[in-house]
Amino acid sequence: MLTHNSVRSLASSACRPAETESGSIAWHDICDPKTDELDRLAERYRLHPVHVKDCRTAGQRAKVEVGDRYLFIVLKTLVLENNNLLTVRDLSLFVGSEFLLTVHSAPIPTVESLRQGGKDVRADEVLYRLMDGVVDSYLPLLDEIQVRIDTLQGRAIRRTERNVPEQINELRGMLIGFRRVLLSMRHVAFRLQHIRSEVIGCNLPPFLRDIYHHLAEDLDTIAGERDRLAGILDLYLASVANEHTAAMRALTLLGTAVLPALVISSFLGMNIRMPWWTNSASAFEAVTVATILLTLLLWWYLERRY
Repeated sequence: MLTHNSVRSLASSACRPAETESGSIAWHDICDPKTDELDRLAERYRLHPVHVKDCRTAGQRAKVEVGDRYLFIVLKTLVLENNNLLTVRDLSLFVGSEFLLTVHSAPIPTVESLRQGGKDVRADEVLYRLMDGVVDSYLPLLDEIQVRIDTLQGRAIRRTERNVPEQINELRGMLIGFRRVLLSMRHVAFRLQHIRSEVIGCNLPPFLRDIYHHLAEDLDTIAGERDRLAGILDLYLASVANEHTAAMRALTLLGTAVLPALVISSFLGMNIRMPWWTNSASAFEAVTVATILLTLLLWWYLERRY
């Protein structure tokens, strides 16, 4: 059974490879894929040139490939940079029976924590713990995205900001990228469960299934958050539409209410003689009062009716 004791890895820097000892693995950690040390290790462990090229090429899809007495695996790590950019980084693994080669271009906390462990384990156990650590690192990012969606939902309801649609599109893009990474990682976990290789021990598949289930749960969460974002956008657009409808209603009522004033003013403005208008001293006051009363009466009726 796998334990959760820390791993005492015989880790090596890029310039000083570790030697294999009895009961342990030789762990070579390469922090620069372009270094010549990778070429020397590839020759030493007979790594396929295509796999070496893939680990030096950024943007590879998470995958598992079977080599000559080793497995070549590409894992995906995620980092939230500048609070608004989800950056994907590759972690390439060459896993043999007695050696482990990790290649990455940026520091990865999971690798560093396992290298500082304290017990000899097999390479497949380190592989499981690396995958488990990478998958666990997704949870804080997913929680951060959920918090942002909660905040955005409140802003959409209160209409405190005008750039809500832009923020929704940004979060939706992050979720789409997150989902793409999780789908490829789930494929890796599934493939490792059913792969036949001397590197994978018979007791490892149950632990890989656990990783697979964690990834499936994360994917379900992302699907729910995408639906929630769609609901927030619909809520925001409905709020904007209601606001515009209220403005148009007010303008329509006002335009209709002043119709009596327009009719009376146009009638009295005709260039014809009106004795009752020109000879009466109170004609102007009477027409003014009548116009105001008719306007207010029509406004009151329209307000109650519509």
